[in-house]
Amino acid sequence: MTREVEGEELDIELNLSSLEAYFHSTELHIKWMKIAEEVGFESVSSEKRTDSEEWEKRALLGILHQIGITTIGELDKMLRDASQWGKDVLAQFRKISPEDFTPEAYTYIAVFILVLYSRKDFVNQIDYKKLNIAPGFIVAIKRL
Repeated sequence: MTREVEGEELDIELNLSSLEAYFHSTELHIKWMKIAEEVGFESVSSEKRTDSEEWEKRALLGILHQIGITTIGELDKMLRDASQWGKDVLAQFRKISPEDFTPEAYTYIAVFILVLYSRKDFVNQIDYKKLNIAPGFIVAIKRL
């Protein structure tokens, strides 16, 4: 699986294994996490970040499936397109977050935001409770 991702053959079914291989190969989640910190998201200790990564990957996969993203290629295009507008969106998300919600730079949080922003037409259709996503996060996403 990893060789397919590294070789740019991205018409791969989106599942937990392919998602992990994609991020291991591209490290785009790390790039976006660092940009989130640059625009004011609170830094998170590496221990706290590591503890949440499994949940984050599963929740991200759930969101991607709910918005109709079915291949690694579709995710890759979305994240590469975000290079033109992603930093501004993350800064806006930080600025409009509710007072009782402090955005923290977990490993995949920026990817969540970029994915949801790029498919805003699906934001109200996602079952956030099922994915155990914080209400403040949902409020900020809907304000974008």
